[in-house]
Amino acid sequence: MKTKTCKTRVRVFLWAALAASVGLLPVAGQAGGRVLNIQTPTFPPDASVTGAVKRECQLPQKLSKFVKQYADGFDAINTGVEPSAEGWNLSIQIVQATAGGGWGGAKTLNIKGKLYDGKKLIGSFRGQRTTTGGAWGGYKGTCSKLGRDAKALGRDIAQWLQEPTMNAGIGELR
Repeated sequence: MKTKTCKTRVRVFLWAALAASVGLLPVAGQAGGRVLNIQTPTFPPDASVTGAVKRECQLPQKLSKFVKQYADGFDAINTGVEPSAEGWNLSIQIVQATAGGGWGGAKTLNIKGKLYDGKKLIGSFRGQRTTTGGAWGGYKGTCSKLGRDAKALGRDIAQWLQEPTMNAGIGELR
């Protein structure tokens, strides 16, 4: 009996794959699917971020990567792209990166973001995360610690994307 059930499942899978390949069934990325376009995060002119952190820590790339890694429910997630008329467009600004105290001490990352459906604003947030680096944190550098903050904020943004609201606080600002 198990063999018959297994063969039936294989046949159903093969027929579904064939139907999808000739366009009879919708597949991820086709028109009507949910698409998220993440613009490369920026530093606004008044950002409180040192030149060394901007140059060395790759915070924009890390934030994009972690949002993409943790976001669910989208047929496609594009990073480093310009806003599109179709899909959701997420813009993020890194407004502050507190990196005082050399290797020791806490590092804090503050961001703000806006979410558009096409060109219509549908959500906004401010977020903050702070870390001391976890285990052996005293031996981790500034970029490593700010990277941990970026990872946590990426997870926070992905969670917020499930039900975006206006003027939301994420991370430590909830």
